[in-house]
Amino acid sequence: MNGGMLQWMSPLELFASLFSCIVHDFKHPGVNNNFLALTEDMLALRYNDKSILENHHVAEAFLLVRDESINVLEGLQGPQRAEFRSLCISLVLATDMAHHFNFVGFMKQRLEAGGVGIDLNSAEDRCLAMKLVLKSADVSNPAKPLAVVKTWTLRVMEEFFNQGDLEKEKGLAVSPLCDRETVSVPASQTGFIKFVVIPLFEVLAIMMPYAGACIPFLNSSVEYWESHDKGVM
Repeated sequence: MNGGMLQWMSPLELFASLFSCIVHDFKHPGVNNNFLALTEDMLALRYNDKSILENHHVAEAFLLVRDESINVLEGLQGPQRAEFRSLCISLVLATDMAHHFNFVGFMKQRLEAGGVGIDLNSAEDRCLAMKLVLKSADVSNPAKPLAVVKTWTLRVMEEFFNQGDLEKEKGLAVSPLCDRETVSVPASQTGFIKFVVIPLFEVLAIMMPYAGACIPFLNSSVEYWESHDKGVM
């Protein structure tokens, strides 16, 4: 493949991709799936500890558009609406980081030389491609301008630290990256970018070569955080 997917996607698939991007963190409570499961939160009970947040986000989004005043899906009926809903569920559930490394490994095996590749004439393969794009967008903050990178990193880390504070209050083991007293923000970001984000974008760039333009920005983010790794921030 030499680049763009738009020529292969139906209008419905494009709409589903955009909708999924918009709602993929809708009504996020600021804690992760593991916390919800350990505390037997109502969301964990509702979704049986399986992709709790991801199920919550997409379910709440579809509940929201039942309101006729904001129903952006009113033009979709019957099989078309069912296909749209199925796509959105698949795409949002794919953002569960519990399955990240398995998915990236699977896609790398498909896309590298000797693999079966991605056939964009196949609806199933187009869905895989859309999942890869959405997952990449979901963790793309380190590929953005440095001012944006720093602002949103600190916001996300504060969310993690707030969860850690809650875990301490409840007598739970503090989750990785959630202890504000011991976690180094620069070190955590360096590891995240090197071991999660860059390998994902390398796979994306096999499928969409122009996405490789993001990798120098990711490397710049690594260099920035490494240069600021002086302990706990």
